[in-house]
Amino acid sequence: AAEKILKGFSRKVVETKIWGPSSKFGGQIVGLNHELKDMDIIEFKTR
Repeated sequence: AAEKILKGFSRKVVETKIWGPSSKFGGQIVGLNHELKDMDIIEFKTR
């Protein structure tokens, strides 16, 4: 998802949190390779 937003963006991401159907609980910290589902909300923390 990060690379689809902006090329090179994923290199700046230090933490990714997710809320929605693909998370076990709200605010779960996931890796950049986490498979998203429809209606997921993603928060990227960058350097």
